[in-house]
Amino acid sequence: MRSRDLLYGDILDKSRPKYSLKYYVAMAKQLEKLGTHFLAIKDMAGLCKPYAAFQLVKALRDEVGVPIHFHTHDTSGLNSASALKAADAGVDLADAAIAAMSGGTSQPNLNAIVAALRNTPRDTQLDVDALNECSDYWETVRTYYLPFDSGPKAGSARLYQHEIPGGQYTNLREQAAAMGLGIVGAKSKKYMPRSTSFSATSSKSRLRAKVVGDMTLFLMAKEMQPADVLKLDEKHDVSFPNSCGRNVFRRYLVCLLVVWPKKLQKIILRGQAPLSWPPKRKPGSNSLG
Repeated sequence: MRSRDLLYGDILDKSRPKYSLKYYVAMAKQLEKLGTHFLAIKDMAGLCKPYAAFQLVKALRDEVGVPIHFHTHDTSGLNSASALKAADAGVDLADAAIAAMSGGTSQPNLNAIVAALRNTPRDTQLDVDALNECSDYWETVRTYYLPFDSGPKAGSARLYQHEIPGGQYTNLREQAAAMGLGIVGAKSKKYMPRSTSFSATSSKSRLRAKVVGDMTLFLMAKEMQPADVLKLDEKHDVSFPNSCGRNVFRRYLVCLLVVWPKKLQKIILRGQAPLSWPPKRKPGSNSLG
């Protein structure tokens, strides 16, 4: 059984104490007791900076006895260093991508990491020449798909502000274009933290990313701020997207670990009561209520 622990924020940032190093160690211990065979750190947004990666992996390595897997994205351009620091701390496995397919919202550069670890205690023994030949092939293949490549052209430290997951970054650009909002650019990256502010966590899980992303595009299209939404009463006529409106607050979709303001819930549902959770079956019916 493999356990995946989504990574939020920055464990080195004392001003964001909710997801601290202590939090992750406690979760890892609990998962080990439940019988997990493999613990995976899933850093979908690429937020795990090198020194944070070292501290996190070292603490987990000291406290749990199962293998540790590190998965990250390279949107900032820095996460090859995170993989190397995780290796220094004793990580058992780290994801990377062949050079021509790496970087941006993909994984860190495998070829470069292999070369960097050569002649060290963590030498991978992989053939760099073979990896480079493989990369040459995929570099050619990528040229045929350039018209469809909506990923960032270079790493950016803005990631640490908007915290958009790698998979969501490109999807958000395509959604914005389909809605006539043009290229998302810096505008959506500024709106993303504002949308995230509605909840107590950020947008790293796939379901939560969809909700926060749709709320971002909604606010952009309406030229609204979160404060404008919270000024509405229960008799408003604003049509929120189902993914970030009725489906979430009615609890058709369940976002674990998310705490939504009660006031926002009342506004979205216009006074309608949410479903109980866990759902209960109605007597004599197969439906949930």
